[in-house]
Amino acid sequence: LKRPPVSDLAFRRAVAGALDYKKIAQSLLAKSGKTASAGFVPTALTGGNRPPELVFSPGQSRRTLTEAGYEDTDQDGLLNHPVSGTNIRLKLLARSDLEGMAPLLPIISHNLGQIGIGLDVEWADLSTWIVRVRKKEHDLVLFRTTPWGMLMEAGYGTGYFDSRRSGGGTLANVEDPEFHRLCDKILETTDPDIRVRLYQKILQYYAGHLPAVALCWAMNAYPFSNRLSIPVVNPVEGGILNRETLAQIRKLPAEQVSP
Repeated sequence: LKRPPVSDLAFRRAVAGALDYKKIAQSLLAKSGKTASAGFVPTALTGGNRPPELVFSPGQSRRTLTEAGYEDTDQDGLLNHPVSGTNIRLKLLARSDLEGMAPLLPIISHNLGQIGIGLDVEWADLSTWIVRVRKKEHDLVLFRTTPWGMLMEAGYGTGYFDSRRSGGGTLANVEDPEFHRLCDKILETTDPDIRVRLYQKILQYYAGHLPAVALCWAMNAYPFSNRLSIPVVNPVEGGILNRETLAQIRKLPAEQVSP
């Protein structure tokens, strides 16, 4: 987030609006994919309280770039840096060990090309990817989140972005003291009402600053017998096969069994 042009919020907004989220979700997850919001965090955590969904709007993205001073000065199809005048080509670092990346990248490349941004993809295995992310040898990173990743540190994905945190799979790309204060306040309180308000501010921060965008979310289905009561679904600990459910599962009375 420190190096232009991605350090420019207007540029990040244009990139976010250029991506065809429905096509990406269909390509990666078919009917199990769901488009995301600018608040980054999935509805399973937010309870439906989140910013509006990300919208595919390449026309608006191009207008945003023009208003921010990005123009194709040499008429070769790619926008030029306002200062250096060179073509804008972004380096995207992708993990070679994740399924579904190969068909996903042409969509992203095409979407960015439509608004005048070139894309160069570099593949890396997990260990190499981690080293390069730490060295900031990229403009964009394609990565995945996990249920645990959404819960670690202060929660709501903060562990991916807080620059004070290091570790494999984290970006540590947000050095903003405002974001750090929000994270610290969440970790300092056990009051559920205060945490709800702070988490809402985290969602607003993601939507307003766009340190990352979620391309899509996976919807997991857990089949179980309608004769049983399943009290807890825990995506971190085996879905319905978690300790709480296994300790509390019970057979429903016949009159409560749905057809």
